[in-house]
Amino acid sequence: MKAESQFFDMSAVDINQLHQARGWQQKYKLLLRWGKLIQPDCAIRIDEFKLNACEANTWVECTKLLENSDPILTIRFDSESSVVKGLGILILYHCHGKSIEAVRDFDLDGLMTDLQLTSHLSPSRVNGFLSLWTAVKSFCEHH
Repeated sequence: MKAESQFFDMSAVDINQLHQARGWQQKYKLLLRWGKLIQPDCAIRIDEFKLNACEANTWVECTKLLENSDPILTIRFDSESSVVKGLGILILYHCHGKSIEAVRDFDLDGLMTDLQLTSHLSPSRVNGFLSLWTAVKSFCEHH
């Protein structure tokens, strides 16, 4: 069973659209559209959850739920950058509600290469996105 996101409907995201998009502009518009799905989450906009390596303010909260004795990861995040939010959808889509072990094994670099995203993003956006991913991975490594 997959945990529901607390702040948007995951069914509104179809990763295949990103795979099928023609060119960077279509991918970028799709990421922006997905970014709008994440509403500001004042509950996590606190220093405890703030990522320091991001140019745009970004916050992430990871929690572990026990489901049939298997630890399941839940993720809440927010950013002032629509692009970072859109990229964060990739992490939510592949990791939110999944087992912590599955998240540890998830190949984000492979996905980014497959989608041909990294070469089109500014260094600050890549850093923000990787900071978000690092926080999620670090949580999983310690739980």
